[in-house]
Amino acid sequence: MAHSTQTPKMTPSTKTLISGVRKGNIGRVTKALDEGADISVVLPKYRGCPHVNLVCVAAIRGHAEIIAKLHYNKAELNFFTKVGFNPLHLAVINNHPNVLRKLVNLGMDPNSTTNNKHAATALHIASRLGLVKCTEQLIALGASVNSRDKNQLTPLMRASECNKVDCIKVLLSNGGDTSATTDAGWDVGHIVARKGSSDVFNYLLKRGHNLKKINHRGLTSINIADEYGHPHIYERIFDSDLIEAVAAGDQKAADEALARGADALIILSEYKHKHNVNLICIAAIEGHADVIKLLQSYGANLKHSSKAGLNALHFAAYRCHLQVLNVLVDLDVDVKAPTEDEHGLTALHIAAEQGHQIFVEQLIEKGVQPNTRDSAFVASTPVMLAARKNKVKCMEMLIDKGADASLIDSYGMGAAHYAAKEGSYEALKFLVIAGINVHKQDGEGYTPQDWAELTGGRDVVDWLRKVDRPQEVMDRLEEHMHIPQEAPHRPKESAVLPPKDTHLL
Repeated sequence: MAHSTQTPKMTPSTKTLISGVRKGNIGRVTKALDEGADISVVLPKYRGCPHVNLVCVAAIRGHAEIIAKLHYNKAELNFFTKVGFNPLHLAVINNHPNVLRKLVNLGMDPNSTTNNKHAATALHIASRLGLVKCTEQLIALGASVNSRDKNQLTPLMRASECNKVDCIKVLLSNGGDTSATTDAGWDVGHIVARKGSSDVFNYLLKRGHNLKKINHRGLTSINIADEYGHPHIYERIFDSDLIEAVAAGDQKAADEALARGADALIILSEYKHKHNVNLICIAAIEGHADVIKLLQSYGANLKHSSKAGLNALHFAAYRCHLQVLNVLVDLDVDVKAPTEDEHGLTALHIAAEQGHQIFVEQLIEKGVQPNTRDSAFVASTPVMLAARKNKVKCMEMLIDKGADASLIDSYGMGAAHYAAKEGSYEALKFLVIAGINVHKQDGEGYTPQDWAELTGGRDVVDWLRKVDRPQEVMDRLEEHMHIPQEAPHRPKESAVLPPKDTHLL
């Protein structure tokens, strides 16, 4: 459409129409049109965009229903501004996916290009700006994922050069072609290498992009990264290879990545919901003992703690990775080291709480005292934590190895209090059998029996009330020892008794 050079007809009704379009007031627009307002009026400029009609104004503002009203009254949909944008392009630029849907439904071509030197589609624009919802909407409306602009660039290339990873994911999941090339033989990897976009480069590699592909100058992506001063993007490739090898336990691949220059001291912001972990921690989580030895030989820190305060030994204790324990001990890791958080638990506390008997046994054999206390104010023992989680076999193991089940923490709570408070009634009964006094009060005056009653264990409470002598315990054990998981009185949450400070251990 030719650009009008005429001054807009600013009759009162036309002014009302413009105001109604700007504000999205359908009533005002209808009234102005009924009064004869000029629907073809062209504004010299609106919000920095020169030469716009009213459909363009409504697209900029995001007023889809106003556009429908204007179209019904014969307003031009395929109007181009002075800089070559039509309403579809303006809707994208202003991030209005609802307007895109309305315009296409009214007949606009989702693949229409800008009327300027770029000849870009709306999808090129959305991808370049990183507008995920507009990108998704345009694809749903039929926009070509692999369309080309005047420079032979696809939407994927545009998103890649601007580091718009989320849009790249949308495009690739909808058929975006990473192998497409420009007339000069540049593919998306070459473009990213020129721009130095590390995140995009690594994402493309994970999708299987070919690093060895050359352009018409005979250059690979790595050559281009060097030429434009971005060697960091391929250095991270080797780091990525190393991370994958460590996680998979592939010692050979890890060794190769390290030999190529991968950094053994990498710290990941997140790995399987664990934050600030190094590669030693990852190997410990996955149980890859040999990889730990390899990483340590390259200077990786065996004592590194995650954001939650756990080191490799603590992670191994959670997962019961005995080979990792043995390797860490061989490498002189302190088996008594507490977590660097508010709890200060040792690996023995963790293993006991998780019910890992063999790990508990190995730690004690390697010098950890069975009555070791946490380093926080609470001063809990492994038996207490095993009792809390109903890990009776671990409690037996600890007691056989010399643990004292009658000890109390800083709040005056013993293992029986821990068990009763959490509804761990099998552990509580085991402690009674072991001779622990269930009538002993904690620092706030509550007995294990009080806690058992509060957590809903009526059968256990009745049993405890009848028990005054060990022989009576033994006589009643067979009848009362099992509480079914589906029993209605089985507690789902820990109880809280005022005014005791129920510290969450």
